[in-house]
Amino acid sequence: MLQLLRLHEEASYAAMTDLKYSTYSRRTFWLLFITERAYALQRHHPLTLRRAIALPIVESGHEASIISGFLDLVALFQNFGDSFLSRWNLSSGPTASLPFLAKLQELLQYSIPHVSERTNIQKADLLVSRQWLKTVVWQLCVSSGLLSSTSAVEMTIARDVLLALRQLPLKAFQANGIGILEKVFDIGYSLADVLVVFHAGDRTQGLFNGVATDCRHGSWRQHQVLAAVGVKGR
Repeated sequence: MLQLLRLHEEASYAAMTDLKYSTYSRRTFWLLFITERAYALQRHHPLTLRRAIALPIVESGHEASIISGFLDLVALFQNFGDSFLSRWNLSSGPTASLPFLAKLQELLQYSIPHVSERTNIQKADLLVSRQWLKTVVWQLCVSSGLLSSTSAVEMTIARDVLLALRQLPLKAFQANGIGILEKVFDIGYSLADVLVVFHAGDRTQGLFNGVATDCRHGSWRQHQVLAAVGVKGR
């Protein structure tokens, strides 16, 4: 429908005379842009939307903080386009390279510098989404033979998610619905894979012990969050 209305073309907005309709149409495009990328990564589907129009403008007023957080989310997902999906979906695209994936991890690390200024609901979405995307990149590194499945990367990701779960109220996670629960599950599943193949003599033993301790101490909080989001998402 969005493409039938040509809302993926900047020229369509120049022809609009209703400013409010133009503003909401542009936001709708970018909302679907984010949603499609998340779905494509979760289900290994190709993309149909490309970054072809300008981003929404942050104007002064009561919506300013909301739109700023929304643009942070765009920043997280915008680098996961056809180039990454062709590798992720194991299609005929080029194989992944370590510099390519390392650059993605670096972009993710510094993509939301003002997250502390966002609402709690936005913080929950941004922090979990960032760690989930890091997990996706890590999984591609492992499947491409570029990293060991016992590397410290996934343990660090899991620990950062635990910190977010502890620091934010349950309502912040409930408001994000079932999507955030799926991301937390994916991260936990990947961590479980690491723990299965983990060897006691590995160089990451110290980090492993730290994550294990965090998991034990944070287990009740995790159950609270997962149960709350699960009920909300039904």
